[in-house]
Amino acid sequence: MVNAVAQATDPLRCAFNLAAVHSASGGVIGSVALWVTSAVHRRGELGYVFHPRCWSHGYATEATVALLEFGFTTLSLHRIAATCDPANVASVRVLEKCGMDYEGRLRDHLSVRGGWRDSLLYAAVGRPA
Repeated sequence: MVNAVAQATDPLRCAFNLAAVHSASGGVIGSVALWVTSAVHRRGELGYVFHPRCWSHGYATEATVALLEFGFTTLSLHRIAATCDPANVASVRVLEKCGMDYEGRLRDHLSVRGGWRDSLLYAAVGRPA
């Protein structure tokens, strides 16, 4: 919590970690993030995680579109990337539906529970979603 408060008040803020809130109930259903990885090269990355009960309702797509628009428009980023687990077909679909292009497979990208896992790399370049 302290980190999020510090981020919000930092005038040179480069990370936006946000709660995803259901508009009707007001309950937290997940979290989304956009962070600037290089201000000089105008690059950023985004990510999201939602409670399993909220899967297949379009929330991740809605959030990703909003993050892309914010990144390109407000932050003036040129490139925004995201990665996902190759087995997560729903996340692949979200990134593709939002206009992000498949760029490749990152082999042994993450260490997860004592083993290495690949990631798929997607990116959108120079345009709002």
